[in-house]
Amino acid sequence: MIIRILTENTTACPELTAEHGLSLYIITGGKKILFDAGQTDAFAENAARLGVDLADVDLCILRKAVKELPGRERQIILMRFGLEGHQELTQKEVAQKLKAALAALDSGTYIAPCKMTVAEWLDVWASQYLGGVKESTVAAYNATIRTHIKPGLGAIRLDDLDTHLVQSFYNGLREPTKDRAAVSPKTVKNVHGILHKALQQAVANGYIRFNPTNSCILPRIEKKELQPLDEAETKLFLDAVKGHPLELLYTITLFTGLREGEALGLTWDRVDIKKGVIRVEGAMVPDERSRYVYKETNKTDASRRSVPIMIPELLFALKAVPKAGRKGPVVTCHINTIYKAANRICEREGLPLIGAHGLRHSIASLGHFVGVPEAEMQVLGGWKSAQTMRKIYTHVEQAGQLVDVAKLNVQLFDLNGDLDEVLRRLEGEFAFVLLDEFARGTNPDEGAAIVQSVTAYLNGKNAMTVLATHYDNVAQRGNAHYQVIGLKDLDVDKLQAEIAARGGDVGVELISQHMNYGLYRVEGKQDCPRDALNICRLLGMKPEILEMVEKNYEA
Repeated sequence: MIIRILTENTTACPELTAEHGLSLYIITGGKKILFDAGQTDAFAENAARLGVDLADVDLCILRKAVKELPGRERQIILMRFGLEGHQELTQKEVAQKLKAALAALDSGTYIAPCKMTVAEWLDVWASQYLGGVKESTVAAYNATIRTHIKPGLGAIRLDDLDTHLVQSFYNGLREPTKDRAAVSPKTVKNVHGILHKALQQAVANGYIRFNPTNSCILPRIEKKELQPLDEAETKLFLDAVKGHPLELLYTITLFTGLREGEALGLTWDRVDIKKGVIRVEGAMVPDERSRYVYKETNKTDASRRSVPIMIPELLFALKAVPKAGRKGPVVTCHINTIYKAANRICEREGLPLIGAHGLRHSIASLGHFVGVPEAEMQVLGGWKSAQTMRKIYTHVEQAGQLVDVAKLNVQLFDLNGDLDEVLRRLEGEFAFVLLDEFARGTNPDEGAAIVQSVTAYLNGKNAMTVLATHYDNVAQRGNAHYQVIGLKDLDVDKLQAEIAARGGDVGVELISQHMNYGLYRVEGKQDCPRDALNICRLLGMKPEILEMVEKNYEA
């Protein structure tokens, strides 16, 4: 008998390839036999170098044939000849592993070794097991896998991965290297979340017996509280961005609370300047290659919303864009540019480094300060829950105040209709006076006369006055006079026909949909709009009563 070794674990000849497993060329009884238990086709390459002609082989016993054997016999052969890819150093060690494998086979708990590396399995998992996950989330997973997990664990065989290896990997991420800076605890948590999910699927598939990430200890995340800009800082920031290419985007973010992706995804067809509303219905999100693309789906269902244009500075900024330019995206730039440019501006002006997201943060806290109800602020900002909004965005000092009003040189008073106190405070100092339905408790003739007189008096004082009233002919010369658009531009007859056609109790709902609460400027003398009469007509008031109302009104 002649036995020639084609491959084994080691070799003294540099021209030959060594690998785990054993390949033998045997000549016995006039027969030529090839026994191959190697990992690859290295036996053929070595045979050529040794001058062995495999074309003359009479019988082949190949490794792949072992897979056809019953489980117990197959495992005995795999362990006996080292076909699992593990190098067995001693006979005792082989016996121990064989005994454990046979016990697992008998109990039904044995899992065959998995030859895939961590990198190979992550590729499979990311491509085949994330079907129900958002594209943007998949893109973020792939970026983390490519940037962090594969460089650290990718080359390790899946079934060689243990808790200690993973823990060492996590700890190493927190240390800087020549190729990267130390990552944050939050990033380590993100890495752990992805790796844990991938390995949990590997357990479910039977590739590994347990998830080695289960017992790992993650670094503590110390959340840094992002302080919002106060009133003075907000004004300074707005002054600093005047003329900046991203001035409009920063103004939108600051005064609407839109996320960066939502602001970049905002198109002019969703900005209704006339009605004073911005519809948030899409966002720029990263795709599978980390390129930002427009997507109709927002972050959460709550993100799809309508945001009123409440702040004059925002309205003026939007109107400043020529009508010819109001097409397509409102602002175009890379999302990273927003953050970097905002922080450069903040650093130059001595402001907190808040980035663009900090502007969204500021409007939430400002809304809390001025008394916007929590439920309304949650809807405006697109937060999934009020708890999230309070936890992340609302800042209330221990004394219960958001800002130091003395520092801002502003005093707010709720005078509850005390006109004498209002007038007293006007002596010698500037005031911003808000009068909501003043004198509404008296009869129309006297009420109109009182409001007209107070308005004329305030015109001569060092004050800015905003007056809301239902009385006619209150505006004085030089005053800006605005009225609610209401149903002014509506075809009442057409809407009445629609209500009649649909039937049922739909009138109030349809009227609410068509009611425009925006304002338009009135030039010269003009009576208050008479939408109440139209609403009565739309809701089906008897014609004889409507006729009497119109006659009394004209009289």
